[in-house]
Amino acid sequence: MAHGNLGAKTGWTAWVLAGCGAKGAFQAGAIGVLDASEPSPDFISGCSAGALNATGYCYLGPVGLKDYWFSIRSRSDILATRWNPLGYMTSIYDPSPLKKMLDETMSEKRQRDYWVVYSDLKKLAPVYVKNPRAEDVLASASIPGAFPPVDGYKVDGGVFDCAPLKVAIDAAPPEGGTITVVLGDSPWKQDQHEFISENIVETMARSLDGMCQAVLLDDLRECNKQTNSGGKKPIKLRIICPDTKVKVGTLDFTPEAMRWLYRLGKETCASFLKKS
Repeated sequence: MAHGNLGAKTGWTAWVLAGCGAKGAFQAGAIGVLDASEPSPDFISGCSAGALNATGYCYLGPVGLKDYWFSIRSRSDILATRWNPLGYMTSIYDPSPLKKMLDETMSEKRQRDYWVVYSDLKKLAPVYVKNPRAEDVLASASIPGAFPPVDGYKVDGGVFDCAPLKVAIDAAPPEGGTITVVLGDSPWKQDQHEFISENIVETMARSLDGMCQAVLLDDLRECNKQTNSGGKKPIKLRIICPDTKVKVGTLDFTPEAMRWLYRLGKETCASFLKKS
């Protein structure tokens, strides 16, 4: 069954779903509103949590995606802590629960095409995959250090491209179109004085958040440069994100956080669409 509102389509459209960890629940709420309010997009790309949301939407639809986020009871539903008495480990967490969820989701019939990005540590470059395997989606969400690299060298897409805009721009027709970027947090709202932690996982996740934010802002500037230069594709860029900094950690997978973020995503997206 195809998803999306069946109203009149006014041109080529794309969704770009950025990496955002547990804040992917905000993104899922926004996706539900976009799906109900507008025609289905022509193109979808996702990174990290955005890759998980793209996968959930393209296989299960908005209701199945919501059910997934609401089924999370604790962090252990996403990842398992490794216990190694020898002190040697490839990562702090075992992603087996996440891999199991992906295998179950992707055993269903895929409803539409989509793209994900992971980072290749051999080439030191992003790799974009159309209609990915479960392993590719897992790689896209594998925070370095927290999760083991897939195949020994594939890690979180956010290392090089946390919001895969370029692949969406390349896919747009010559006449251009509209790209909606859905973030889990505001890249313009800083909370640099509020983070104090000696927890290695939180420190790694926070470091990746900062790196991803810098990459995202560079991507947005490049998109603006491309679309406002003579002879380039005319792209209308829409950015949906929280109005304030969201104080939920990257790995803060709790039922309370998931439900609150999902509602916030719905409310924020509905307000954005009403104003636009």
